[in-house]
Amino acid sequence: MERLHFLLGYTCTNIEVSPPLTAFSVRIENAAITGFKVGLIASGSSTVIDVSEGGSNSDMKMYGADMGGLLSVPGVGEVKTYVVSGVYDRVEVFPILESGRTCDDGDSIKIATSCTGGGIQ
Repeated sequence: MERLHFLLGYTCTNIEVSPPLTAFSVRIENAAITGFKVGLIASGSSTVIDVSEGGSNSDMKMYGADMGGLLSVPGVGEVKTYVVSGVYDRVEVFPILESGRTCDDGDSIKIATSCTGGGIQ
């Protein structure tokens, strides 16, 4: 059973803004998930960001919010869109459970679509 996965929605990169931005949408299917780790992969290097309810990261925001603002985690069946600074080839997500344990059962998506022309800012 999938517990956390990407949706195609706003899965794209905008290189027309400075700094360039990458966006992705996440859906949660299990009430035991309280957050997730995001792996941002580009040119052989990776960065990991922990996403938790009310947490923040200077290089990440909710779609439509300010960079570095408070993050929120989708509820069961909900979808939320996140935006990160930088251009990435692939994004991976791994659920964090109520126990604090990070699961290996996650999802990965290739970022190949441009969202220029009024998309992600």
